[in-house]
This record gives sequence, C-alpha cells and structure tokens, in this order.
Amino acid sequence: MISLAYSLFLILSLIQSSPIYNRTIEDTVKEITNELANKYSNNFKVNVAILEFRTSSNKVSRLNQLIQREIHQSLATYNNFKVIEQYSVNHILEEHGWSLENATSFKVYSTINENLFKNTGTIADVFVYGVISMDNEYVSITGFIVPGGVASNGSKITVKISVDDLPANYLESD
Repeated sequence: MISLAYSLFLILSLIQSSPIYNRTIEDTVKEITNELANKYSNNFKVNVAILEFRTSSNKVSRLNQLIQREIHQSLATYNNFKVIEQYSVNHILEEHGWSLENATSFKVYSTINENLFKNTGTIADVFVYGVISMDNEYVSITGFIVPGGVASNGSKITVKISVDDLPANYLESD
C-alpha cells in the first residue's frame, strides 16, 4: 500500500504542469496558499508550520523571510488555518539542522513536531517549505506542502518570477 502511494506521488510529481509565471511575490505566495486551501477546504483548524525557502544549493535565501511573511499574511485570510509562530519554527529548524537533504524524512518532521509541542503547545498538521533557483531571466520558487510530515502525501507547485520584477537586494545566485 505504501509503495502504491509513493508510486502515485512520483507519477503526479512527474506530470506536474509547467511552471506558473507571476509578476510578484504576493502572486507567487497566493498560488502556494491556494494549493494549500484546496487541499484543506473543510471546516477544521489546520496548524501550519512554514519552514525555510532555500536555494537549490541548500542556503537560506534572502527571499526566505519575505516569502515566510507573505505566506503567513496570506493564510491569515483563511478561517481554517493557524500558522505556528515563526520565531519558534525558525529556532527549531536551526537547532536541529533542517535542510533540503532531510526534507523528506518523516523522522525529522516528527522531531520538529515534538519540539514545536514543547515550545508552543501546538503540533503542525502540515509543513510548507520551498526551493528557490535563479537564472538570468527568472527566479523559480517551488513550494512543497507536506501533510503530517509524510512527503509521499505531499504536493508541490512551481512559480516563476522575472528577475526584473524583484528588488535587486533579494537576488542571489547559487
């Protein structure tokens, strides 16, 4: 059964439509939060932990704080989402060395949740993180939604923004 779910996830990942082209970070975040809202459109409260948005070389991007803040603000417009306090999440990520290499590890998400509960009294129902890459024309942001820390049940969305539409101080190459 697990291998069937994993196979389905891989197939869906491979047939993902081409990237969405946006003009602003706000539009990009809206795409990610819309994906989350579509998955959790029921009436119960969903606790969301916003993890880091890193470059493809696994560095924390300058865009990280901006994207985290925008996701937080965007999710605040929905009644069924509660974003876990960002300072606590960032502190736990730093303390436990979270990175893209261990972003698919259920054990890592379990440890994060255990520490979130100790620090905030809350357990994340879903984790959101991302990968940022850049070429001469576009910044690509791939947002990953990981329900309950089970990467095989997750989804992703890739959005591209023209480098001309971002402030120069946010642009950094890998």
